[in-house]
Amino acid sequence: DIAEYHTKVVRNTIVIDLSKDLESLLQECHDTTRNEIRRSINMLNMSVEFLYFSDPSFIQCYEMYAIQEKQQGRVPDSLRKFAGNIFCAVKYDDSILSAVSFIITPDVLKIHSISSLRLSDIDKDIKKNISFASRRAVYEIMSFGKKMGFAKLDLSYIDPKNPNKSGIDNFKRGFGGEVIQDYTYSFRNLKARVALKLFMKINS
Repeated sequence: DIAEYHTKVVRNTIVIDLSKDLESLLQECHDTTRNEIRRSINMLNMSVEFLYFSDPSFIQCYEMYAIQEKQQGRVPDSLRKFAGNIFCAVKYDDSILSAVSFIITPDVLKIHSISSLRLSDIDKDIKKNISFASRRAVYEIMSFGKKMGFAKLDLSYIDPKNPNKSGIDNFKRGFGGEVIQDYTYSFRNLKARVALKLFMKINS
């Protein structure tokens, strides 16, 4: 009986259609996002690297994420939860300014974390490049997804009702994309799990 499970939460998420060419995706970005991506591509000191769990710099990206979460009063996910992730790290000279992690699913890339040195005490001339680096990271993930044949990039959840999330929400909205609803279910028992899987299969 489908009534034996219930919706735990309904959240909005931003999804980018990767079937479009990169220039079209750039045109759909907001002006600031598009301009900073283009400027970052022309920065000779800025470089991009995709890091897997076995790469030595992976832990550095995770630590950047964990420190940022603690600075904002949140408990970071454990390193184990990042084992299947890929980090897109953007460097300025030899310093990682921003690291965006994502998860690979059959058709969709999903952003897991967005972190940077924006809350850190670093040289102000370097710090001014952080917004360029963060936007560049997402752009490079879009490019990666297209090259690998993925259909969509999920930028993950936004929370318009939470003023504390306005900064990250605006960052994500800057890439255009479509706001859709994402449903998370909780189950009372095994029978409910089976019922939901059957229901989803019938209605897919």
